[in-house]
Amino acid sequence: MSLRVDYCSHKAAKFACENWHYSGTIPPIKNVTFGAWEDGDYTGTVVYSRGVNGSIGSFVGLNQETAVELTRVALTDHNAPVSQIVSYTINMLSEKDDGLKLLVSYADPAQGHHGGIYQAMNWTYIGDTEPGTVLVDSDGNKVHSRTLNMAKSNDYSTKDEYESLERKRVPGKHKYVYALTEEVERKIKDMARPYP
Repeated sequence: MSLRVDYCSHKAAKFACENWHYSGTIPPIKNVTFGAWEDGDYTGTVVYSRGVNGSIGSFVGLNQETAVELTRVALTDHNAPVSQIVSYTINMLSEKDDGLKLLVSYADPAQGHHGGIYQAMNWTYIGDTEPGTVLVDSDGNKVHSRTLNMAKSNDYSTKDEYESLERKRVPGKHKYVYALTEEVERKIKDMARPYP
């Protein structure tokens, strides 16, 4: 089995996210998209995003230019370990942007995720986010309130449609961080908690 990981088009990443990620979406913001191919077959994408959270790195004194979020790992059937695929993308991303100092990602326990891929790559777990709210339409489709706020156009554009959505509380997400510099690594060391 031969594995190739390289930059991919937004279109390819969007296809993978819509078909192979539980959210069914790609973040509607500035993304850096990578693709994975095994024996020449496209097996999915890894997506990093800027702008999802304006203060994503503020807890260690970083801004959006120096901290980014790993927002999607969307893969179909594949043989290579997910940690290997993501590790390749981290190396490529940090080589391209030498000002990048921190990666942040979240594992959603509501989806049965505990962050196994981050643990396999020695990311630092620093706790959980606050519980949140999801909006559910009449067909049972979940729509995150942040998605509604960020989307330029959506199916819930009128107040009546928005008000008709059911609100459900969801648990906080497990927050993982990965330092790309020794300085940031020192800052997050004392924040580390046992893996969930």
